Amino acid sequence: MTDPPRPVPVHRHIWDRGPLPDWLTPDQYWFDRKQIVVRTPDSHARPMPGWWLIGWDNGWVTVCSPTMGEREYGPDGLYSRLAQAEESLARFTALYEAWVEAGSPPPGQPFASWWEARLWEMREAVFPS
Repeated sequence: MTDPPRPVPVHRHIWDRGPLPDWLTPDQYWFDRKQIVVRTPDSHARPMPGWWLIGWDNGWVTVCSPTMGEREYGPDGLYSRLAQAEESLARFTALYEAWVEAGSPPPGQPFASWWEARLWEMREAVFPS
């Protein structure tokens, strides 16, 4: 049994009381007097100026403070790091499959030099330059 696909954040907007982003649809928000109210999977949120609106590929919207937005969804945030880790894992898995297909070192090649080359390939897969 496979896990359902994990939702991915695809939009980011910092709310500044200005125009709303095009990806935010009318069924996802409304105005309560002058305050915007955003429908989230958990309840409703009233973002303050500077707060982040995060749009997901499944249609959800997340509202978070500037600190949480940068920490979770910023360029060095957890989601960016998770994406980098998943890319490294995919490269490593492809390398492993290529190694299994290639088999053991060719006859006459010293095992140590063959293994050293594999270690360099693995390092490049995990930590690309």
